[in-house]
Amino acid sequence: IRLAQRTAEQDGRRIVLFLDEFQDIAAAGHRFGDPDVLTKQLRAQLQRAPLVSVLFAGSMEHLMRDLFGPARRALSQFGNFHELSPISAREWRAGIASRYGELEVQADEATIAEIVARGEGHPRSTMLIAREALTVALTRHDGRTVEHGDVQGGEELAMQADRLRHEEIVERLRSTAHASAIAVRVARGQHPYSGTPSSSAKRALSVLERAGIAERHGRGNWTIPEPLLRRYLAARL
Repeated sequence: IRLAQRTAEQDGRRIVLFLDEFQDIAAAGHRFGDPDVLTKQLRAQLQRAPLVSVLFAGSMEHLMRDLFGPARRALSQFGNFHELSPISAREWRAGIASRYGELEVQADEATIAEIVARGEGHPRSTMLIAREALTVALTRHDGRTVEHGDVQGGEELAMQADRLRHEEIVERLRSTAHASAIAVRVARGQHPYSGTPSSSAKRALSVLERAGIAERHGRGNWTIPEPLLRRYLAARL
């Protein structure tokens, strides 16, 4: 941020700093350090950088609101919220076709529709499958065309690419009693409270929700919104 301010001063321009997936700063495990300390330092530096504006983006709305809403947070009321609408299937199809086109790669409508269907419109999963389907095409043939049969292989490669991340998520869940088992139940479409004391299940589900792993849709109705993570959890013994 100090560098951005110095650059803005030297060039006589304002600078916009874009921080994507910002909710990860508060993720379990604190791999970036203590989030309270970091956000206090961040706000202090931004207050000293009048030529720098920041766009904080995150794919987990409830975690972003927790970072910027409560008065106890260092970034409380630091700017305004702007919600983005979901990406429609039509927009996904057009976007993937455009990205493939930039790479001089062809894919028919049915193939792109299959990518979107397997990714369920989830940003991370859909983009991973689209990328890995191209990897399969490069392996099987000339790579100039992504065929319908490449998409399933692309999904399998996407699962492999995300495996370490999925394993880390499960490892973090072990610190909360029943959280891992309940995540598996939710992924399989089973009742999350089955076989677990109600208070323990509620606590575990709260952890899953705060971590952005599970979402609640009405009373007792929980889902794992990320398709690749859901598939990984559902396959666990």
